Amino acid sequence: MSYPNRAAAGLATPGAEAMSKAHPDWATRAERRPLRAMPLARRYEASFLRTCGEIGTLSRLAPAMPLFEQAFSAVARGTLIATPQGPVAVEDLLPGTLVTTAEGEPEPLLWSGSITLYPAANSDTGSSAPVPAAEPARLTRIMADSFGMARPITDVVLGPHARVLRRDARLRPVVGGTEAYVPVRALQDGDSVIEVAPSTPVTVHHLVLGRQATLSASGIEIESFHPGMGFAQMMDPQLLSLFLSLFPHLRERGMALDGFGAPSYPRLTKFEAEDLLAG
Repeated sequence: MSYPNRAAAGLATPGAEAMSKAHPDWATRAERRPLRAMPLARRYEASFLRTCGEIGTLSRLAPAMPLFEQAFSAVARGTLIATPQGPVAVEDLLPGTLVTTAEGEPEPLLWSGSITLYPAANSDTGSSAPVPAAEPARLTRIMADSFGMARPITDVVLGPHARVLRRDARLRPVVGGTEAYVPVRALQDGDSVIEVAPSTPVTVHHLVLGRQATLSASGIEIESFHPGMGFAQMMDPQLLSLFLSLFPHLRERGMALDGFGAPSYPRLTKFEAEDLLAG
């Protein structure tokens, strides 16, 4: 649901506020300062691995803007993530669990975040369904075997900010190699990869490892979350501090954006990918 302007100040829930008082650092100080003119906010949920090995949780209001939402909206609830012990639904993954990566060794999950996407209000029926985002929710459904045998294993629904690993010789002139992450929306063909608008609320998730890696989501290779190069320049310092406060595992380790590690592969924008792959 959407909240009034003051909600966008990133005010934490009572449990999170107590944690803020216990850690009066750069992130928690920013959380207490009101932000300037944020029209919408949404609730962000996360679980994370503490340095002591325990699992912490977070529930916080923050701006409903793409730079925040991209960290929480890669795969829909029910998507199976490959682990050495077998596939696990994304909502059942606990921080500390080893997940399989395409780059080699399994990596421990450090952070799992989620948001709820709501359908757009229906002007025909007068429905006032909440739309806590700058644009209506759009998901991408990939039919089974669309990209080859068991890719994906079954139909899979990816979130609005999912990026998939694309291997294609046509990428070489652009990125200097044959592999890059591309927005899944750029692969929509209206046939086996289609855009869908949820008719009921749907929860979407994203995952953070100690370094960026490629995960298997029901057989589709997707990136673990990374904010991307130049991310700090996209936000003013106050917003950046608020964004980083959504990743307490970084704060406990004395890290900021550097805690996400280096990007695994180059990224293409939706328009770059559509132009390149259309040829």
